[in-house]
Amino acid sequence: MSLLPSWPRSPTLAPWIGLALLAITACSTSEPHSVDLAIADTSSPDAAAPDATLDAATPLTVLAAGATEGAVTDEASVFEAQTGLSYTFTIGSAGALRDLIIAGAKADVALVTPAVISALAAKNLVVVGSRVDLGTIGGGVAVRAGDPPPLIDTEAAFAQALSDADAWYYADPTLATAGAAFVAIATKLGFTSAQIAAKSHLAAGGKEAMLALAAATEQHPLGVTQLSEIKAVPAVTYVGPYPGTLQTTTTYAAIILQSSARAAEAAELVQFFAGPDFKARLQASGFVTTP
Repeated sequence: MSLLPSWPRSPTLAPWIGLALLAITACSTSEPHSVDLAIADTSSPDAAAPDATLDAATPLTVLAAGATEGAVTDEASVFEAQTGLSYTFTIGSAGALRDLIIAGAKADVALVTPAVISALAAKNLVVVGSRVDLGTIGGGVAVRAGDPPPLIDTEAAFAQALSDADAWYYADPTLATAGAAFVAIATKLGFTSAQIAAKSHLAAGGKEAMLALAAATEQHPLGVTQLSEIKAVPAVTYVGPYPGTLQTTTTYAAIILQSSARAAEAAELVQFFAGPDFKARLQASGFVTTP
């Protein structure tokens, strides 16, 4: 039985709807600004035809899942220094990005999960053979900075920590891989749908959930999401990974989208994402990178 329809959603922690994404730009300037992604006319056979007005001075566009945000943000200037090209980026949960692309948004490259890639490929929205796996990352537990960390070194201890907590902060499982993974863990540990609903505080993505945890007013709140999203919020403290067989890892990969009008430059960007500088930044945020 699905748990999702009955879950409460706090007005301040409501998940993103469809296209409500956090747009962050990384260009040659130091001042970020929003990125407006055009919606492609998918009814036209020429929808992805090259635009003669685009040149090397026009930034490439990237749609990136939240787990990769730190690397995508920090390495933009490195890419520009190495290639003379630049990119802007939109950060969102994997599910929100999937929906955005299927709705017809034009972009050059996406950093998403295999499940999203499969869904897009089924609709012929991915350039065949363009997928490059970047790395994997697991989930873990966080508390507010200064709160005492619970014991989570065994499955029984983690179950007790979840039971003792009066609130769980995590990403909306209908959109985010990390949120869906946690729901599966809580269910495996024996929590009922009513118990899960009573403790759940959902956010648009993992980083947003950690920001909400940092501002939580409950006495004993816990946050659960992917490690890179915990590390992205200094106001929370990483306790440790999910213990034992509860741990799951998620792969993230770069792909070129069919909507790209700059296939050669998009391929150059994918090669950069698969290169040593970008992967070193992924490792710093908790990823195990693919050789």
